Amino acid sequence: YKDFETSGHTGAGGMFQISSIEDHDENDLTDKVDVGIHFHNDDELKSYLSSVFSVLENEIDLDLE
Repeated sequence: YKDFETSGHTGAGGMFQISSIEDHDENDLTDKVDVGIHFHNDDELKSYLSSVFSVLENEIDLDLE
């Protein structure tokens, strides 16, 4: 999930951080990512996740529901 509030409080309005992340089986992967990084857009997020999980960016589904 995206956290826009924390970024706004730190002066990075319009940016977001990862508040939590799960795989398709609903396993919590939050401890695998740096939740302190601020992202401008989904492309930056996908690039980061691609490097962390060693997958291609087009394999990442940002299902935010």
